[in-house]
Amino acid sequence: MTDTEELLILPTDVLFVRLEASATGFSSQEAERRLRIYGGNELARRRKRVGAVEFLIHIRNPLIVMLMLAGLIVAYLALVETVKRLFYKRYFPRLEQSGDLTGKARIPQST
Repeated sequence: MTDTEELLILPTDVLFVRLEASATGFSSQEAERRLRIYGGNELARRRKRVGAVEFLIHIRNPLIVMLMLAGLIVAYLALVETVKRLFYKRYFPRLEQSGDLTGKARIPQST
């Protein structure tokens, strides 16, 4: 049990003795003495995290990781398709004019 938990379960009169306090509070001299010893009653400031660390904290969920990987795969496939189309447009302009940018020759349909 921690010190805080122990203090929470103590009876009030025992708690006052343990904390060297009273129901009416501290005297001015005692308050000044404790202020010098323990400092002011201020909340500790949290250090600001770097943006990358903050981002990594938010993606701990496996579903988010899977969605991000799926997005990267889709972006990669779109980039490959764009590069392929630009390549065919540059080196095979007749295919572009015929509307067939897949690189496969069109087979005429017999009627």
